[in-house]
Amino acid sequence: MYTHSAMLNTNTTITYNSTRPFICATILVGAQSEPFLPACLESVAEAVDYAVVDLNGNYEENAKVLESSRLYKEKRMRIEKSVFKDYSTARNNTFAMLPPETEWIMRLDADEVQFPRDLQVITRTLIPNLDDSVGMFDSYSLTFFHSFKYVAKLERRHDLFVRYHKGMKYERAIHEQLVGRQGIRLAAPYIFPHYSLLRDPEEFLQKVKDYIKKSSQESSLKKMLAKDPMIELIKDKEGRKEGSVRDYEGAFPSRARQDISL
Repeated sequence: MYTHSAMLNTNTTITYNSTRPFICATILVGAQSEPFLPACLESVAEAVDYAVVDLNGNYEENAKVLESSRLYKEKRMRIEKSVFKDYSTARNNTFAMLPPETEWIMRLDADEVQFPRDLQVITRTLIPNLDDSVGMFDSYSLTFFHSFKYVAKLERRHDLFVRYHKGMKYERAIHEQLVGRQGIRLAAPYIFPHYSLLRDPEEFLQKVKDYIKKSSQESSLKKMLAKDPMIELIKDKEGRKEGSVRDYEGAFPSRARQDISL
């Protein structure tokens, strides 16, 4: 049994017992509209103890969504507004917001929707029984492309869950990387959907341009993006380059079906 305390939005502290280590989700919410954010937040509500949010754009609209979530209503969410500099800075801002009892962090993007029951197995059964030598628990994500029917790639999420310590930080302006972690890495047999590319091609290309503008490494970013196969997929009007995109016939998290017509 673990005893935890957490600071709430009301600046009061609660103390409670739990059968698992204190797990805090860290979330970035920015300038773009995030249609999957309600489903994202609900999908982790039972699996984490708390959530911290760096709100760095589209403040009014996104704040309404965040404050309508179960995590916020149950006083398990802290929201801080910031001015966007780069992605590492935003991620590091969430570290500064963590409750002092935080033992594990879950890195979450606003366009990812989890399978709640599977996630609870990880947080309630697997993580509490991990040896102290384990410092990172990976998983895998499926990136959908332009439609719920098509999958562009399967990626390993290298830092879905990380055992937190104060020496950790993110580096790189874009495609940020965590440095300073301690312990060995394990991978969970868990796959979740990532909906970042479920946008019109023009909207996605604008997102790429925004990446470049927001980075101090503009020239190197241009070179990187020029070689990115996802950009070529977007440029393909049909979105079906042979060998790149596959039909998807698997399951979706129930909340995604509820929020968005498939």
